[in-house]
Amino acid sequence: MLPPPYSTDAAGLLRQYVANRLEFYNAGINQAQLQTANDQAAQLHSQLWSIAAAASAQDNRAVPTGLFVQALNEVIDLQAMRLAAFQNRAPEIVIWLLLGVAVATAGVVGYNNGQGNRRHAFGALTLIVLVVVIIWVIIDRDRPRRGLILVR
Repeated sequence: MLPPPYSTDAAGLLRQYVANRLEFYNAGINQAQLQTANDQAAQLHSQLWSIAAAASAQDNRAVPTGLFVQALNEVIDLQAMRLAAFQNRAPEIVIWLLLGVAVATAGVVGYNNGQGNRRHAFGALTLIVLVVVIIWVIIDRDRPRRGLILVR
């Protein structure tokens, strides 16, 4: 819905942007490919923004141009939030603390089983497995590009 010279350019750049996003997600954990995809996305954002600025300069009251600018702002904001989410990691001390809690839990369960006259193997095993699963999920979720829980 943009004026003719801008609509063709914007459509072509948006197609490139979709291909770029697919490259980003298919890069996996390859840092070089991820960086290249992010650099290309920033360049495409800049080109799209220059189209929006030129279309706005032609007629700043046009509704289609305003909607294009608004949508482009949302695309750029989502990209920034996506990158921040991928870089937001749990501090290493938290991981060590979780592992310490797992060791302490196993120690307390073992100590309690050794003190009593009767062993509660099912309860002890269930507690230890739950602690391990919770820690595993936290660590796996903290690494969004690898493991079983993948963020796309």
